Formats: sequence, C-alpha cells, structure tokens
Amino acid sequence: MLFRSSPVDVEVTGLELVLRRTWREFESVVGFTWLDKAADYRGAIVDGSFYTLNYARQRLTAAVVWHPASSVDVRVDNSLRRQNGNPLRSSGGAQAWVTAFGVNWRPMGWHGVQLSAQVDNLWNDHFQETPAVPATPRQASFSVMRRW
Repeated sequence: MLFRSSPVDVEVTGLELVLRRTWREFESVVGFTWLDKAADYRGAIVDGSFYTLNYARQRLTAAVVWHPASSVDVRVDNSLRRQNGNPLRSSGGAQAWVTAFGVNWRPMGWHGVQLSAQVDNLWNDHFQETPAVPATPRQASFSVMRRW
C-alpha cells in the first residue's frame, strides 16, 4: 500500500450547538456538532485520508461536574461520535462512545495541593482516533499537583 500526500481543496460546512447550565452543586454542558466536507484532490484518486477526511460527521458531547463539597469535584465527560467513512480505519468501526471519569480533591490545610484520579476510555471502546493507529485502551491515572 502506497501512501502519499496530494494537494487538496476542502469546503467545510458545519453547525455546533452548545447548552450550558449551572446549579449550586452541578454544572452541565451538552453539545452537538454536525460537519460535512467536500474535498477536491484535483484529479488524484483518493478514497481515504488520515487527516482531511478523518472527521466526525456527527458528535454529541455531554459533561457533568458535581461539587459535593467545596474541595471536591467529580466529573464525567462523554462523547458519542459517528465518523465519516474511511477505508484506512482498520478496526473499531465508525462509531464511538468514549467516557472519562475523574475526581479532584483539594485537601483543607494543604494550600495549593490537588489530588486527582481519572479513568479515560471507561468503556474501553476500540475506536481509532487516527485510522490504522491502534485505539488507546482504558487508562487510569493519578496525580498530585502543587500550585504556588
């Protein structure tokens, strides 16, 4: 298989809607994006792309942050997406549901310190962000941050 770059003119049409709401203990953001691209490769035969034609045709995002205490944040971020067809994608399909879940804690008396734990790709979705590049598996991380 031969890969090469070709000159391209791209016409992009899209729409993005975002709704945000804040309550005393909760914040939420919901978004929807619709995107379409018309690519002119000036006569070159191109049916897939790692960059130009690798995009979500529809994407729905939803995030909720809960503040159960002034020193604690619990966050859930979701993204549902339907990708444009791309024959370079070798696994994971053209649809994805990716969720990240995290907790941040700022201990009282430890000025500027934040402890965090997060799980990315909670459902272990096998969607390839970049075609032919293996999906990032479920991943947990822990951090300690000090601001001064």
